[in-house]
Amino acid sequence: MLRTAAAAHGPVAVLHFDAHLDTWDVLRGATLWHGSPFRRAEEQGLLDLDHCQHVGIRGGV
Repeated sequence: MLRTAAAAHGPVAVLHFDAHLDTWDVLRGATLWHGSPFRRAEEQGLLDLDHCQHVGIRGGV
């Protein structure tokens, strides 16, 4: 969905409600997993990082 929106409108702002950022890199050799979607989206130039927000984040990591 992010790829489609960015293709039509350019980099998009995301308002992300979750307890975790989902910006991790690799887990047990996997680069695509539930903890990495926003890292992959940023790497592909899909996000307007000046306007993205993460809400509800908890934990020290």
